[in-house]
Amino acid sequence: MATNAAALMADIIKELKVEGFATGNEFAQTEKLAAALGRAVYKHMTLLDDNTGTPASTGHK
Repeated sequence: MATNAAALMADIIKELKVEGFATGNEFAQTEKLAAALGRAVYKHMTLLDDNTGTPASTGHK
């Protein structure tokens, strides 16, 4: 699991590139999307962790 929102954003961008999304040109909104998703998911996981007292799990091993 990503250790912070920035790391999660980097992982999202990497995966979007693998899927063929443009991330580097001046008109691409992909990095803004990845930043928003990274912050939202990280916030959600942090709140879940705070509420349960244990790290959130994806169920994958």
